[in-house]
Amino acid sequence: MNTEHGSTTGGSGTSIQEAIRRHRGGDLDGAERCYRALLETNPDDPDALHFFGVLLHGRGEHQAALEAIDRSLSLVPDYTDARNNRGNILKKTGRTEEAERDYRDVLEQSPGHPSATRNLARMLQANGQARDALDLYRETLEHRPNDPGMLVDTAWLLWNMQQEEPALDLLQRALAVRPDFDDAYLRMAAILGAAGRREAAVPIFREWLEREPDNPVARHMLTAIEGNDTPERATEEFVSSFFDEYAESFNENLEALDYRGPSLIRDALLRHRGSERPLASLCDLGCGTGLCGELLHEHTTRLDGVDLSHGMLVEAARTGAYQQLYQADLVRFLEQVTVPYEALVSGDTLIYLGDLRPTLEAALGAVVDGGLFIFSLERIPDTLDAPYHLDAGGRYSHSRNHVEALLADVGWSVVEIAEDALRVEVGKPVAGLVVTACKAS
Repeated sequence: MNTEHGSTTGGSGTSIQEAIRRHRGGDLDGAERCYRALLETNPDDPDALHFFGVLLHGRGEHQAALEAIDRSLSLVPDYTDARNNRGNILKKTGRTEEAERDYRDVLEQSPGHPSATRNLARMLQANGQARDALDLYRETLEHRPNDPGMLVDTAWLLWNMQQEEPALDLLQRALAVRPDFDDAYLRMAAILGAAGRREAAVPIFREWLEREPDNPVARHMLTAIEGNDTPERATEEFVSSFFDEYAESFNENLEALDYRGPSLIRDALLRHRGSERPLASLCDLGCGTGLCGELLHEHTTRLDGVDLSHGMLVEAARTGAYQQLYQADLVRFLEQVTVPYEALVSGDTLIYLGDLRPTLEAALGAVVDGGLFIFSLERIPDTLDAPYHLDAGGRYSHSRNHVEALLADVGWSVVEIAEDALRVEVGKPVAGLVVTACKAS
């Protein structure tokens, strides 16, 4: 967040830095009090107006958010961060042409602006204009040639355009600039793994782990790339570390992949539960940034979320969709539930577990009789004869037959296992399973 337009203080002694600290930390009520105190003292504070608008947007009050940011821009027309966030609100509300104009205005005022570049490039990519997005990234790299994040974003787009070698070259450049950049290693793993070139990745990932022996992401990814042993699950340290790093950019990354997991889960819930009355309670297991919550909160009286990643929970809190958020391991959380939920959902969380039995057993005790558990998985390739498989990207895929048998063995009734595409990578759909199970009455 940019505070270059002033370090103002409200009548109560509140500073813009304190408001932003609370905002970033997920204390939205405290941040709102701070912003209002600042604006009561100075209604023309451009920073307070801007960030208050961002907060209102996170709460779903999009029109009020636009009014606050428009007021900020009327005071400081060249406030590029505010205009970029205005574009984000317009994009979120479907006003994409206006959003594109805002992003382009930012780039005209500030060539190479990283956030505006990413936002516009991802919008172009989602609209099927990958070539235009690539031109935009390359233009920004002329201004920021050693920006590791921009190098990685450009590489990922090149890979999705099936330009493997240029993508790998940019990832190597990113690592030359920032040798500890986890994202570059992870993208390299995905590219080399998808190309069947695991052996080329092994020495790179061994070097990464030698450089950072305590890095849980490096350890997990080396295990995945080597493919010698398949652990029963990714470690808690890997999950929390991995998602803490990606929390702020997680949703934007998924937009470019045409991510459909949350909508598939919502559709399954409505298909098998109906919408005649809201659920009494629903828990989103591995809620992440709240993508499922944003679609499901209107269908339940109470929505709770649980995740291992503090960073993800901060983002989920900003949606305003949840009554309660918990930072915990799924199994331990489920085992401690005292008032069972009417339904459980889990979108693309169990893909970091190989052995699903502990989770399915714990979930059975955390849902009411007749309650539903709806979750998504990646489907194991047809060429593999195994209950589950750890791929080079560090995610698990599962066999449909194994999942069906395991559910029955644990005590769930299988309502439906639908096969569908969860997202698109390199122009190809990622095969998934959307499972709906019911606890017998």
